[in-house]
Amino acid sequence: MYASLAALVLLILVIVVSLWVGRHSSPVARAVLVGSALAISALLFLPTWVLRRIAGRERVESLQAAAQTMSLTLPDIVHFVAFAALAALLWTLRPDLRGWRGVAVLMVLAVAAELTQVLTSRREPRLGDVAINLVGAAVGVLLARMFVRPARSG
Repeated sequence: MYASLAALVLLILVIVVSLWVGRHSSPVARAVLVGSALAISALLFLPTWVLRRIAGRERVESLQAAAQTMSLTLPDIVHFVAFAALAALLWTLRPDLRGWRGVAVLMVLAVAAELTQVLTSRREPRLGDVAINLVGAAVGVLLARMFVRPARSG
């Protein structure tokens, strides 16, 4: 009972955050942002065996081997890439979230992604994952800043 209620609460949170991320955007940008937020949430919250089934065992095992060469785990890489992608998308598609507001949103999401793992089975929040989320977000913003030129005013 508790597991199904927790899964429902987590699903509602993911949908609400995904819709919030996509607000104030064009329809195409909204679709990209909401879809990306849902995909990133799936990567962060689905059990590894489900991801292995979706991505294929061979792909997951090759990613795990690559992670080990960098003294990381596959979940570390998933956290980093997920937040880098989310940050780059937010920077690119939500001009209103460039600057301190965007940094605050990414920080809240980085912490919330870990805290909500309390609601999942076999997952627990880790301070190290919050740090990886934040580093990924910083890299995503830096990459987006390199390629996205803000519109000139006046």
